[in-house]
Amino acid sequence: MDTLPQGARTRFREAIQNGRRLQGIFIASSDPATTEIAGSVGFDYVVCDNEHGPLDIPTIAHHVRAAEARGIIPMARLLKNDRYLIGNMLDIGVEGLLVPHVDTAEDAARAVAATRFAPHGERGMCPSSHAGRYSTRYWAEFQPWSEANVLVIPIIESRKAVENIDEILAVDGIDMVNFGPGDLSTDMQVAIDGPEILEARKRVVEAARAHDVHVMMSFVGPPPPEGEALLFAMELMVLRQALENLIER
Repeated sequence: MDTLPQGARTRFREAIQNGRRLQGIFIASSDPATTEIAGSVGFDYVVCDNEHGPLDIPTIAHHVRAAEARGIIPMARLLKNDRYLIGNMLDIGVEGLLVPHVDTAEDAARAVAATRFAPHGERGMCPSSHAGRYSTRYWAEFQPWSEANVLVIPIIESRKAVENIDEILAVDGIDMVNFGPGDLSTDMQVAIDGPEILEARKRVVEAARAHDVHVMMSFVGPPPPEGEALLFAMELMVLRQALENLIER
């Protein structure tokens, strides 16, 4: 008989309470072998890139199964903050959502509402899915489990988002935040490792601490990366670097 696994929010919380920094990597390849390899070498989670990568819903579903097979957490960076896209991601088994361009508290609340069923939100019911175990038998157990375990992670990547960071992190259901220095540097028209980005990152981290929100820091931009979770660059970039090193040797 199917049993519900320990969910993303619970797994992140327990690891952090035990003093361990979680490590993840962006996935852009359509081949789920990359997720399988990430799990094999010790990553805690993968983030399938629906925003900048070529990964659609069926492809991410394969990555979800690969992550589950290796015991790591399947997550996704969304193309946009859309209730139907979020519902689709959750139905295929994604447990953590990195939501791009969250500029206001309203943006954050909209993302959270899309992960919760009525009367707490607007997510559609679908037991005939991978997440729902393809049966109504588990629905009474699955519904509260999903609402309690899905991670909603706003990406702070604009000047407006930094200005509104306290209001964004005060939204119920936001317990982790990701700082995006790339788009932020473009929005601010400054260097990705410039003092303006360092100051913005400091402001986001301080707000997170004030609101008891954990920080997921991308391993790009100015060092050193802070936070309870690290997120490394695309696995295809890592592959390129490894091949360049091989050729050079």
